[in-house]
Amino acid sequence: MNYGNVKVWERSVIKPTYNVLEDPLPYFESRHYPYTKLNIFSSKQTHIQYDEVVMENDFLQLTFIPTIGARIFSAFDKTSKRHIFNYIDLIRPTLIATRGAWIAVGLEFNLCSFPSHTVDNFSPVDYTIGENCDGSASVILGNLNLTNNIEYNIIVTLRPDSSRFETEIRTFNTSLILERYYFWSNAAIPASYGLKIFYPGHQTNIGSFPIDENGVDLSLYKNYVRPTSLFMLDSEEDFFAAYDYDHDMGVVHVADHNIVPGKKEVLDVGDI
Repeated sequence: MNYGNVKVWERSVIKPTYNVLEDPLPYFESRHYPYTKLNIFSSKQTHIQYDEVVMENDFLQLTFIPTIGARIFSAFDKTSKRHIFNYIDLIRPTLIATRGAWIAVGLEFNLCSFPSHTVDNFSPVDYTIGENCDGSASVILGNLNLTNNIEYNIIVTLRPDSSRFETEIRTFNTSLILERYYFWSNAAIPASYGLKIFYPGHQTNIGSFPIDENGVDLSLYKNYVRPTSLFMLDSEEDFFAAYDYDHDMGVVHVADHNIVPGKKEVLDVGDI
């Protein structure tokens, strides 16, 4: 389908994959009941065919694989010819999410009853494709979370002649009582020694920012010696960002801080 300068289509892709072996029975005592566990992985690589949705304009190409969760699987910048988020061809889950399986790729969307990656992080979600009256196009991802009966829709929109994409989150409580939940988006970006964090604010959960009490500049990835989670506590701006000076590109998230106050960075440390 071609909506002005925005094209959307579906295709099949084959990716090397380490299969997840699902436990056939849910556990009553688990926090993710009635879902089963996804915590056993095959030791052998195989090739799996996935149904992929592609949406692109002159600047960006976004892909989605709804069979393995509600996420933008990839976002390719045609100008720099680089992926904006971390991109992988090999699907090899690790034990991170609520039910187990999790992959560090793209921009994932999580609706949870407790702090974690969500129950359908590596499971099929519903999706549809829509045309908008202004010539833009949208891919809509959604599901019903059975742990709290909250339904969510993520509307990812790409407009003609625009080098940004937009996300709109809609949640619906389908139960007859109030339910507690939180929704968060998790972007995986490649680490490099040239990575710098732009965090509007001065106080985090672990102390002052960007210069901490020991005089260390925490805005620079190269200064971290262990995995660290930073929650900004006093931000009154509508953005936060990261820029990779080694590759001359970055990513910025913009949202009304009165509605979406949370800003968090998780910096993992390893070989680059």
